[in-house]
Amino acid sequence: MQYLFENTQLPNRTLIRGDNLEEMRKIPDNVVALIATDPPFNSKRNYFVPYRDEHGKAPDTLVKAFTDTWKWGDAAEAACEELICEVGGAIGETIEGLQNFLKQTPMMAYLAMMGIRLVEMHRILKPTGSIYLHCDAAANHYLKILMDAVFGPNNFKNEIVWCYDSSGRSRNTFSKKHDVIYFYAKSAVCNFNGYRVPHSAEELERDYRYYDESGRRYRTSRAGGKVYRYYADEGKMANDWWVLPTLNSTDAERAGYPTQKPIALYKRIIEASSNEGDLVLDPFCGCGTTLLAAEGLNRQWLGIDLTYLAVETFTLRVEKLFPHIKDSVTIIATAKNINTALQHQDRENPPTDVYEKETSVHPWPHSNRQNGDSD
Repeated sequence: MQYLFENTQLPNRTLIRGDNLEEMRKIPDNVVALIATDPPFNSKRNYFVPYRDEHGKAPDTLVKAFTDTWKWGDAAEAACEELICEVGGAIGETIEGLQNFLKQTPMMAYLAMMGIRLVEMHRILKPTGSIYLHCDAAANHYLKILMDAVFGPNNFKNEIVWCYDSSGRSRNTFSKKHDVIYFYAKSAVCNFNGYRVPHSAEELERDYRYYDESGRRYRTSRAGGKVYRYYADEGKMANDWWVLPTLNSTDAERAGYPTQKPIALYKRIIEASSNEGDLVLDPFCGCGTTLLAAEGLNRQWLGIDLTYLAVETFTLRVEKLFPHIKDSVTIIATAKNINTALQHQDRENPPTDVYEKETSVHPWPHSNRQNGDSD
């Protein structure tokens, strides 16, 4: 069996239902090649999914998957105190400054939640690793400040704008039809393959006017007294704005999960910043789009999510898209069945007998965290 890290019993293709802060704190330093994640946006909304029975059938009933609203409380205060007093450095100073500005508000509670987790994401990335953080206009300006503080402004690589057109138009503003994905590296030496896209018809007509003996279309460029050929079928390096459609209700990959993103979007990210066999982590994995994209590109993957219904939805997606691997997926601390999940989904502390553990001993070793160590 292939394990993700040395001296562990945690195999590839693992999904953990739990608090991603606690789970990331059990991951060793410098082991993850790529983090690609779509965390809560502080959208101030409740999200619902269709109830599915054990056969995957979805009747008309909707149940709450998760709530993306935040409030100041003990957890937010503790996270701020840890970042300021224990972690310190640029992120501690940043959180202290934001708290002076935002006070004890829902936005500050959200940023405290994200800040303490970004510290862990930075720690577990390899020196050549990268993170792609998906967000929208609700809090992206604050999130970039946090990422500058954790990863360093010099390691900011791109602000990728994912453009799409979908139903719904505003009468009071320009229609909001894009999300932002922040791309940061852990160090100056990061793995980056790039991503090539086809030329437009206009570019082909304007620039690629020649054909070689085999019929391949190309353009020429002269430099240093030499003539170089550039072939149209090799495409061009993608820009930092990506036009990709969102999922609609009839798409085959649509699973009914409210914040589901297209697999093509995360395939582009994974191809650009990882290689075959690398470990890809999504600590806010939802219905598992990042994990499925990683599977299709022969990467190892690890996902974490707190909600029962995300785990259940992901399981159904694996059975549909990758049925040959369904018996090799390890799910840790998931609800025994969908009915139990629905019964307990809104409780902060459901009974301990709700869960099944596939391992009698937690497979993570102790990490080498210097601040805020947790067992």
